[in-house]
Amino acid sequence: MGLLAPGAVIAGYRIESVIGRGGMGVVYRACELELDRLVALKVIAPELLEDEDIRSRFLREVRAAATVEHPNVVPVYAAGGRAWNGMTGAVPVSIDARETGACGATRAWTASA
Repeated sequence: MGLLAPGAVIAGYRIESVIGRGGMGVVYRACELELDRLVALKVIAPELLEDEDIRSRFLREVRAAATVEHPNVVPVYAAGGRAWNGMTGAVPVSIDARETGACGATRAWTASA
């Protein structure tokens, strides 16, 4: 499986673009369809999906991040497993709507992953 294409829908999120890529995952700008809310959707890099150690580490980091409540830390909304069309560890987090607009908005948007 490669990168998700813009317009692809996975687990109720429509992919809009790639925000960034790190050593363990890919972060997408996505629309949470049910709530019409922009999120950053982080998923384990496709080439690492079969590595149990990577999946465990990813979920540990997500759980740790979800315990942090601070104005300078984006909240974690959810974490998913293999039920998400084979994608382990998809994690939607907040994107500030004051900066980006609602889903479907045409404003330019950039961020670092």
